[in-house]
Amino acid sequence: MRKEVKNILFGENNMNAFKVCAFYFILMILLMYTSKVVATSFEMRITPSSQLTGAGLDFYDYEATSQRLTEYLNLFAQKNNEVIPSGLVLANVLGYPNGRAMIGMFPHLTVGITAGISTYKLFRYQDFETDNPEVPGAGANAAVFFGTGIDKNMDIMFKIFALGSYYVYDREIEQSVTHDATIERELKLTITDNSLYSFGAKTRYNIFQPRSRGLISFSGLNVNLSFDYLAARFAARGEYKTTKQVDLTMPFMEGTPISTEVLATVTGSAAVQWHFFSITPEVMAYLNILYFLNVYTGFAFSVNRGVITFETDATGALINTADIKDQYNTILVPANSTIATAVLHADSSMKPVVFFPRYIIGLEFDFLLVKVALEASTVLTSPADSFTAQIGVRTEL
Repeated sequence: MRKEVKNILFGENNMNAFKVCAFYFILMILLMYTSKVVATSFEMRITPSSQLTGAGLDFYDYEATSQRLTEYLNLFAQKNNEVIPSGLVLANVLGYPNGRAMIGMFPHLTVGITAGISTYKLFRYQDFETDNPEVPGAGANAAVFFGTGIDKNMDIMFKIFALGSYYVYDREIEQSVTHDATIERELKLTITDNSLYSFGAKTRYNIFQPRSRGLISFSGLNVNLSFDYLAARFAARGEYKTTKQVDLTMPFMEGTPISTEVLATVTGSAAVQWHFFSITPEVMAYLNILYFLNVYTGFAFSVNRGVITFETDATGALINTADIKDQYNTILVPANSTIATAVLHADSSMKPVVFFPRYIIGLEFDFLLVKVALEASTVLTSPADSFTAQIGVRTEL
């Protein structure tokens, strides 16, 4: 059975090899043409109360304010629709730092832990401004990884990480700032979900293994293939209160605007979630220096699919803390009246860059039972500001 699998994967049957290559080529084309579909829906609406308008009062440009906020949210989604998910999908391919070409024939095993970070187009933060809300993409990942040899030329490794909501010990956050018994800011936030799951498998095939070992020696050339999945959901609901000054106008009368203090209350919920799948072939060369330092380097080409979604629903109210009076000291709106309401709805999905060619370099310090690896990679389409870095500690048995 093992020989038949090798024949299919490594070219002893040319027709099967052609079919496999054709399948992956068609898959890549389909992924490329479906990756640009991005759904975005934002709505921001501020509505003065009938009590306020009935008294002949109005806000300064509340319709323009609603429009500006909506346009800004749409612009933010447009500017970052690939960058934010691409930073996360780069973290998806982390998790297998191993400085040796082979683990060794079964029952040889390796087991360890790893943690890493990623960033995509980091320097975009330098250009961030109101009219250009570009932000970099970023991600993080951690895992327990383990593996075993299949035969003298082939091994397999797995990674796993799971963080469920049951690990949250303090689900509520409360902050309050008051001045002279008046609320300036008050926040109550309840975390309703914080789940993160990362799984993957990586198989390595050694196509060249030297027979001798010296102070500096070439120790192997591999072709590798990994399959990685990353999913997460973070959600919260809360209430925010703040006091502020609002200027009101009387559209049919000229005069100084009426300034009044209001209590603004916003309640709502928000959630962000994502799931990504990556297939990554690699070609990796390994070098041993002075018997305790392993250097490995090579190229990887990730094919990515997935989506990140943002959902927010919130409602707000403005309540005047004192009577609103005109220039003749006539009460137009009594204190503690709801003078305006607001509604915010945001629903946006973003998809990552489909193809990521990367250059990888790693160092592993071999301290007999413990091996410490430092690994970094750069995205060749954006090498100056798109990269990953991870650290791993493992042992071999």
